[in-house]
Amino acid sequence: MQKRQYIFIWLMIVLFYLSFKIIQFEYKKHTISWYIKKQKVIIKEISDYLVESDETLKYINTKAFKNKILKSENWMKMKWEDVIVLTSEKIYKKFSWKTIVKTPHFEEEKKKNSITSWMTNYEKWVYFILKKDIR
Repeated sequence: MQKRQYIFIWLMIVLFYLSFKIIQFEYKKHTISWYIKKQKVIIKEISDYLVESDETLKYINTKAFKNKILKSENWMKMKWEDVIVLTSEKIYKKFSWKTIVKTPHFEEEKKKNSITSWMTNYEKWVYFILKKDIR
């Protein structure tokens, strides 16, 4: 009877150990598959960016684009010429410069800091202590 109990306990320990190893293996498998999916998404984003960059470089290296830039900067433009660039809206949006959007919070901070932002340390001390602007 005693021997059977030891065998049973030993089998339970082996069972728990094997179940622990199975759970550990499944967890590692799950984390690796998640990492692979994440890397695939990153690779796709990079490849899309590279294709877009390649198209941009091809467009920039064309003679028409260089001519347009030179004329718009008045290097090749004659006195009587007006430079008009006809393009589709998609290409215009793709190659036009993007403007910086300023938030109202940014403007508030700029107004708050604009008084002392260009002062030297001495001028700031005089301004804060004596409330005089000596710029």
